[in-house]
Amino acid sequence: MIRVATFDVWGTLLPMGRRVREALAEGIREALGRAGQRVASPAIMEILDEVERVERIARADSFSFSTPMVLLVEVLKRMRNRGMVVEQANPYALMESVALRVADADVEPDPDAVGVLESLRADGFRLGIVSNVFFWPSSATRAILKRTGLLNYFDAEVYADVMGYAKPNPRIFHFAVGLLTNGMAPDVAIHVGDRFGEDMIGAMLSRMVGVLINSEGTEGIKEQIRCKAYTVSRLKYVVGVVDLVSGCGGLE
Repeated sequence: MIRVATFDVWGTLLPMGRRVREALAEGIREALGRAGQRVASPAIMEILDEVERVERIARADSFSFSTPMVLLVEVLKRMRNRGMVVEQANPYALMESVALRVADADVEPDPDAVGVLESLRADGFRLGIVSNVFFWPSSATRAILKRTGLLNYFDAEVYADVMGYAKPNPRIFHFAVGLLTNGMAPDVAIHVGDRFGEDMIGAMLSRMVGVLINSEGTEGIKEQIRCKAYTVSRLKYVVGVVDLVSGCGGLE
């Protein structure tokens, strides 16, 4: 029996908390500072949120994808339009500064992550990462996963900036599953993430079982669509979902 499970990274295995956002903003501030320009972190955060919202909508509506470099250039453009910076900063220096700061951010895995990954591997699952990127390259994310030891649990990694397309595009899910199964159809295939549009919808479009982590929902597991969609209040309940879907069959 071939069983696979793919995981989102940010907000699922690793928390997208204050420290990561601060590291991102500090990377931008440092690059601008070297160019002789000073911008306050709150102003940077506001523009980052704007650009991220627009990009998420575009990915959901048309499966479009902008690289981290393109998104950072858009951040600089909006800063100039508001009179916050005068000159164009070097985008390559900006990318490097952001990647270094994020890679060094003090991030600890979700407390349930290791237990869930160990349990699934012991149960014969092949594990993969399917991760979007926004303002930093996947190399920074991989550095954190390696430092925390999580990378050791995965048989395949698929990142949007390497593939050139992002969740919820089914292509990124299909590619990851193909890597995990050597092109064979799995008997069970689930994807776990914290974003409804990117993770749950993306998984279902790919004929995978979608598992959405909703920390504000009912404690435990809730079946949304039998054999297709489940919500869990914590990562640890993913192990319970596996029992529910084991008889559901694989990708169509």
